[in-house]
Amino acid sequence: MITSIYEYKEHSKSANLYRNTDQKFLTSLIIDKKISADPGKNYISISSIKEAGGLVNFGNVRIIFNKEEILNQGGIIVDYLNKDFQLKHPDIIKHITIHFSNEQEFNKSQESIEPFYRSSWDILMRFFSREREVVIKHITYNDNLIKCVEFKDHNISSDLLKLLQDKSISYSIK
Repeated sequence: MITSIYEYKEHSKSANLYRNTDQKFLTSLIIDKKISADPGKNYISISSIKEAGGLVNFGNVRIIFNKEEILNQGGIIVDYLNKDFQLKHPDIIKHITIHFSNEQEFNKSQESIEPFYRSSWDILMRFFSREREVVIKHITYNDNLIKCVEFKDHNISSDLLKLLQDKSISYSIK
């Protein structure tokens, strides 16, 4: 969890970004040369930590992106604990929390919850800060974008493996 300016700066230095996803996302990115956020969402989430997403199973693929390429394409490092960032980017805050654009919306939702289960905005932001996200609206494929791909099991499409080989993208099976 990022709890200080120093930790945020260290997070910002990471050279890699990770997306835990399914094979369809990776295949679409390479074949279509561009991928956008899913309908109803404004952003694609990527993280500077390998295990992003926690216990949610997003698929058996981990794409390791070149962070510089993602940032050059418009990626935004989410500064969860910065109030100015929260005010400037309510759409990003709603994307990461799924429900709330700002602290006021969150506080209003807490009124209907039993006091024992209530939380605070700061605790919520600290919780999400563990994801260390970078968000982006669209990703355009180029030869420097993907550093490598890790598969979490052997259930891999032969067409996808051929595509990775044709594009000289290294991969491993864990």
